[in-house]
Amino acid sequence: MATVATRQRVVSSSEPIALRTALPSEAGAIHALIVEHLAEGHLLPRELGEIAVHAHRFVVAIQNDEVLAATLDMGGAGGIQVASHLVGDEMRRMIDEPDQRAAINDSLAGVFAAMTVTTNPIPVKAALNLLGHDVGGLRLPLVSADEEQTAAIRDALERHGLLAATR
Repeated sequence: MATVATRQRVVSSSEPIALRTALPSEAGAIHALIVEHLAEGHLLPRELGEIAVHAHRFVVAIQNDEVLAATLDMGGAGGIQVASHLVGDEMRRMIDEPDQRAAINDSLAGVFAAMTVTTNPIPVKAALNLLGHDVGGLRLPLVSADEEQTAAIRDALERHGLLAATR
């Protein structure tokens, strides 16, 4: 199920995910997103005016990490992906090794799915904690992943070889 954020509300849909070119009117939102994630070290700083002029160079994809390969295939330069905290090296390989992109993307499907068991950052924090990274808790109104969600995340990490099987 894809979640599409419109200007008015969030809509859930079972329709395929749409990718589109950003609009100049979205420059402020793109700039805010870049500024918010700049400290992570994966993005270059951009000025708002630069983004507005070059909005056509940005691809808008909606919340799902599995769209990175499609974004790159359309000529996009990358993306801000939740799963990159877990499988960043493999996601980087999708950029550097376009001939292997589809296979890498397919191999990450379980991890991508696990990051959608509930609203982020809940699943990514649960995954990072399972992997031994003390990333702390969540602020209200967010709550920790429940047992079922944690089990799904653990299973995906085990199947991908990121976490030793505990069974």
